[in-house]
Amino acid sequence: MNFFKTHNIDTYGGPLVMLPKSDANIWQGCVDLKPEEHYSLACSQHNYLSVLAVEGVQTIILGDEPLPTFAVHKLDASEIFIFRAYWINDESHIDTHIKNIVDGHHKYQPLEETSIFINDVEWVIFDSAFTFKDKEDSIKVVTSFYPMYLLASNVVKDIDNVELINMTNSATGCLHDYSLTTDNIKLLEDCDVFIINGAGMESFLDKVLEQKPDLKIIDTSEGIELIKSDYEEESDDHDHDHDHDHDHDEEYNPHVWLSVENAIKQVENIENKLIEYNSINKDKYSQNAREYIEQLSNLDNKIHSELDNIKNKNIVTFHEAFPYFAKEYGLNIVGVVQREAGSEPSAKELQETIEKIKKLDVKAICVEPQYSTKAAETISKETNVKVYTLDPIVTEESKNSSYTDIMNNNLETLKEAFK
Repeated sequence: MNFFKTHNIDTYGGPLVMLPKSDANIWQGCVDLKPEEHYSLACSQHNYLSVLAVEGVQTIILGDEPLPTFAVHKLDASEIFIFRAYWINDESHIDTHIKNIVDGHHKYQPLEETSIFINDVEWVIFDSAFTFKDKEDSIKVVTSFYPMYLLASNVVKDIDNVELINMTNSATGCLHDYSLTTDNIKLLEDCDVFIINGAGMESFLDKVLEQKPDLKIIDTSEGIELIKSDYEEESDDHDHDHDHDHDHDEEYNPHVWLSVENAIKQVENIENKLIEYNSINKDKYSQNAREYIEQLSNLDNKIHSELDNIKNKNIVTFHEAFPYFAKEYGLNIVGVVQREAGSEPSAKELQETIEKIKKLDVKAICVEPQYSTKAAETISKETNVKVYTLDPIVTEESKNSSYTDIMNNNLETLKEAFK
């Protein structure tokens, strides 16, 4: 039975640095391969072990040659041994050699051995060329689909120990009838936090919770006043049983992010929950969120200033994606042609829409880049009302497009339509 635990300490050739974990973030290492003051300090130590004060913190430098280094923890004592070897004949016998040193049976003077009494203070040891990254404090965050990824990426930007992954392909679109893939399930099993839109968008959520009931979920629509859907989807898929509020959620329109005011609330929800789940990055989350919310607030003010004074804002849309946008900015959606995304309207529905447009002073027929415009073009020919494209931000139509870029494009489209 082993009474000690050995950890091999990786190094890329630089000296090792050891200091209390609570102060480890002071160490600067190298940035962009340029030696910083701390790394240069470590390299200047030619002793095998040096004790220095760095930024007022007691710091141990294991200098000179990059010798094979091991941390050895005696399980029955609050001691840790740092074992460094000039040369190892057979790695399979390393534990035997270490045990001899730990137990005091080694016949040679252990030049590269040091004993540090931890005394309830946790120390860390790492290559001095790097900054300290605590794996225990790192998290993997997964978003359900593209709009959530856009919002979350602005909250977690430039935070090294946060990995952000979008679960679905950026061309997937809305998740109304989405079925989880094997890769999706594996990803969710391995993640720490799952960011969802909520409001019934992720109809597969029950299955996720069955697989991982302790998964931390950030419902970004929490606290947002939802708009009831004007229709019920006529699909056999919705005949299955549910034990809780999923059916209730389906009564509401889930496209909350298309109101900038709601998007701000979603960003705040992401920020607050990430701070709760990963408090070590609290300041960074808050700073990123503040900066992004300022951008969104400026966007919101801009859209209001451009649209609020326009009297006639009657439009027809394809797919119920824009009720939240319309509510916030005073648009009047007089008709929705394709209630269910991607479906083709019947001849009767087309005729009803044409008659409605002729009776009302409709300024634009608004389509989405993700779907066919065939029906819209038919209606346009019959009514002489132009077709315009509004992007609901559910797919990545162009690389590096941001939420604010797409919303600004939508604004310019509406200004042209309302002339």
